[in-house]
Amino acid sequence: MKKLFVLMMIGSLLVGCTSANDQNDKKSAKPAGSAVALKDNDTKSKDNQKEKDDSEKEEKKQQEEEKQQKQSNAPKKESSKNDGTSSKTEKKDNNQSNSNKNESNQENNTPSQDSNHTGETSKPVTPPVENPEPEPPVIQQAKADQVFAQINAYRTQNGKEPFTYSSELRSRCDSHAFAMAQKEALWHSGDGAECITNYDDPFSAWVSSPPHNKLLLSNNTEAAVGIYYYNGYYYSVFQTRW
Repeated sequence: MKKLFVLMMIGSLLVGCTSANDQNDKKSAKPAGSAVALKDNDTKSKDNQKEKDDSEKEEKKQQEEEKQQKQSNAPKKESSKNDGTSSKTEKKDNNQSNSNKNESNQENNTPSQDSNHTGETSKPVTPPVENPEPEPPVIQQAKADQVFAQINAYRTQNGKEPFTYSSELRSRCDSHAFAMAQKEALWHSGDGAECITNYDDPFSAWVSSPPHNKLLLSNNTEAAVGIYYYNGYYYSVFQTRW
């Protein structure tokens, strides 16, 4: 009996130890699990932080690349401007060079006036001839007498008495003819019956004009003719009175 009792006590003790060990194992297992959980959380947080850091690094890298790309584009534009300016400068230089070549060719093509090279003496340059001023009005005494004779012959043909020559009227005719020649214009003097013209043939001009022809065949007794020549025209005046 005592042996049995001792065996039971030993068994209970062993069972108690086993349960205690199991409880201790369970207690010790719990902290291990929490440690693993904490470790996992730390790992996740580290991973998240690493991803965040990587993302920030990537973003900074992209910003840096964009900045470098902008900086690289700016010199290209500037270089293109410089290229355009240099091309313009080159064109200008080429044009200047061509102009200098043309001037040089013209100088080479121009014959030399040096007698030592050509064997001929240089000719003097003739200045341009200016049109000279026309001479002053010139009296046409003979032509005036001829016209006066034609008028009297015409009157005789038409049954009229010839005019008597008047020195006073001749002086008036000459004065008015000279004035018209100076002005190169025609107008009546207002000194009575009068015919004027600048035709080369005054008699034909007056006969062809009815008002003038009437004066040539009037019943007046005295008359005279005055003519001045100027710049290609004959300024003629005929005056008559009773």
